[in-house]
Amino acid sequence: MAALRPMRELTALRLSLPLDQGWIRNIGWLPVGSSELHLCSHSLALAVRFQAARPHLGFLVDPRYLGRPQIDSHFKWQAGYIPLAVRVHPFQLRDAGGDPLDELMLPADSPHVGPAGPIEIAHGARLNPQLIAIHKLLATLAAGQASFATALDQLMIANLLVPLQLPATQDGAAPRATGEPSYFTVDHQRFAALPNGALAAMARHDFRTIDIAVATVFSQRFLARGVLPDARPSERSAAPSLDLQIQQLIHVDTFPLALDDGLLFHPEDLVAEPGGERHDGPASTLPK
Repeated sequence: MAALRPMRELTALRLSLPLDQGWIRNIGWLPVGSSELHLCSHSLALAVRFQAARPHLGFLVDPRYLGRPQIDSHFKWQAGYIPLAVRVHPFQLRDAGGDPLDELMLPADSPHVGPAGPIEIAHGARLNPQLIAIHKLLATLAAGQASFATALDQLMIANLLVPLQLPATQDGAAPRATGEPSYFTVDHQRFAALPNGALAAMARHDFRTIDIAVATVFSQRFLARGVLPDARPSERSAAPSLDLQIQQLIHVDTFPLALDDGLLFHPEDLVAEPGGERHDGPASTLPK
């Protein structure tokens, strides 16, 4: 890992931000903030990753797991929402007393810093307002990650996390084993089968555990076919589905309607129309 340098050491230089998201090709997962959890679940596949034996919540950018890549052939972001982790690249944050000049970091070998560039890093002893905004986004992202810790532990205690698996290749060959599973999701069947007492205990102090579980299950529609593990026969019949429990609760059978919880379409079935316009997305990830 490249050494990091604080902005205070780079004030005499200038900055040029990435114009595309091609850097994502070398990354499989990025962290998500608590304030954007539900927004991300509408555009991205949420997943848990273990680092230093601790679970962290984020979203997948590894195209092998996704029904549709997050960047197009021109390396432009094409998902509906641009998450914080994408907007703050290539900066990193460290705890140094709250001063953005000391806390905002860049890799020492970053190609985005040099004598020429459109952005002045600092004017005198004050950091550029655009970089102050990036510092605030990084602080928001870090606070959100810290707030997920207890909720993710509860999901582990309830045995709701299951590993994602790489699907077979296009020629039908099984994917090559890579050792320990990299990413985990919430098992829908196990979550639906939780007794009311367990759900009440999860939500006793705050609703974050339920929020994460629901958002993660909701985002699974962005996964490629074959990524979700197959349900065990005992788990398929362990308890009535969550939809059935809701129907029984509100006596939906007395209404002249039927509930369809199937997908309207699968992301892999989406194809570009011939001659259709391409949306290049934002030219820069810098917040306005």
